[in-house]
Amino acid sequence: MMASVYWQDNFTLKEALLHMFDNKISCDVIFDIGSDQIPCHSFVLIARSHVFETNLDSPLVKLSSDGVNTMKTIELHEAVDSDGVKEFLRYLYTDDIKLGEDNVMTLLYLARKYMVCSLSDQCQSFITTASLDDPTNAVELYHQAYLLDITDVMEDSIKVINQSTKQCLESEAFLSLPPQCVTGLIADDHHQLDEDKIYRYIVQWCERRCETEDIENTDENYRKVLGDILYEIRFPNISYKYFKSSIERRNILTDKEKTDLLNMYRNENKCTYRGIFKSKPRNVSERLMRMTDYDFNLILINASHTIAFTSSGKVRLHGIVTYGLRDENKEFKIYVKLTDANGKEVMNDEFLVKSKTLEKEYDVIFQKAVEIEPGNKYIVTLKTHEDNWMWSGKMESEFIPMMASVFWQDYFTLKEALLHMFDNKISCDVIFDIGNDQIPCHSFVLIARSHVFEANLDSPLVRLSSDDVNTMKTIELQEAVDTDGVKEFQVKIFSHN
Repeated sequence: MMASVYWQDNFTLKEALLHMFDNKISCDVIFDIGSDQIPCHSFVLIARSHVFETNLDSPLVKLSSDGVNTMKTIELHEAVDSDGVKEFLRYLYTDDIKLGEDNVMTLLYLARKYMVCSLSDQCQSFITTASLDDPTNAVELYHQAYLLDITDVMEDSIKVINQSTKQCLESEAFLSLPPQCVTGLIADDHHQLDEDKIYRYIVQWCERRCETEDIENTDENYRKVLGDILYEIRFPNISYKYFKSSIERRNILTDKEKTDLLNMYRNENKCTYRGIFKSKPRNVSERLMRMTDYDFNLILINASHTIAFTSSGKVRLHGIVTYGLRDENKEFKIYVKLTDANGKEVMNDEFLVKSKTLEKEYDVIFQKAVEIEPGNKYIVTLKTHEDNWMWSGKMESEFIPMMASVFWQDYFTLKEALLHMFDNKISCDVIFDIGNDQIPCHSFVLIARSHVFEANLDSPLVRLSSDDVNTMKTIELQEAVDTDGVKEFQVKIFSHN
């Protein structure tokens, strides 16, 4: 029919919007992150976030070819990188995102800051899945959350590290942590590892830190790079044998500190220690069994297994003990849910258990330990997966978004958001005048869809004010076209993939 000459000719809506972003066409907003300035479009920002809709309340001014016209500037002073902001903006333009450990924290931070709920939920889901797939991922997630001050993710990451302390502390991610992160991590009371090993991993971190800072690997330099980390190590809980063989002969501790610890070891009652270092034991988990002795094999059957319990003190539930298959060496899947007395879900997850012939019991460790309040009743329920023995009855999991949906942008797709703005005349800056009717629309979409509109809409873009004082660009149609036809044309422009 017609040879493709203009970039709009064969682009889908999403491709056209992304082309305008990538090529800085008709931009009217700048993201200023200090090290970089990223042009974008207020129309898309308003379509995706009520925060942008509220803040971008000045007249929309089109970027002129000579750069004279002023653009709205959004300043980001936080520790966010240019690539992360661009990925965030591309999501707003396309609904597409590729999450990874290197960008998920920046994207979660921006999604929460600007209340982009759909992206926030995807980031939260990625974080949970990443920690399930490999607990050592929690170390890097903790680091990124620290840099952006996302405290709830830091707390969740610490709980994952608690459950797999050895695996996490021997990871490459731990060796790469900055001192501030190591201090916060080692200070936690719930690591499931004895203090001898924690000290050993800290020394390995010191070795790497000296290499990073290009200083010699000596005990004196280890002491310098440790700083406050040293006082988070529970030296009084290290075994005397390990202290004598691996600590006393080195110069990481001062003579005074060594003497302090030696005096503690000589005192049979360690509870009276009031020295330099923390002595509170870490809260290592213990196995609690209802039945300690039985002379028959207990196996899982096709049923819902439930235990109700209360605790006299505040504790953390790290997991459950389950029985396995009768004779087979294979993996089987179970679902575990924990609820309180009011039926509120506290935890709901699935686990793969490796069953071995003649082995009676299996520890199922939760991804994160669960806080159990004293005196409250809790109910833990276990169900088996239908694939194990062709059983049915998979436990359903109710998805609860991180942020309640209040604003129209919260869970709209890009196409739904654009169509909503057209249908409800939000931030329109162009009028289609067909004589008997006037149809408000948006120059940004018109430019994205047609080079004719791009050529003709060359006046500054002016946002429609609440009092209708500001002038809007008018497109007059003298031809014999009806209102419904023009609206159908606009709907097609706004929604066609």
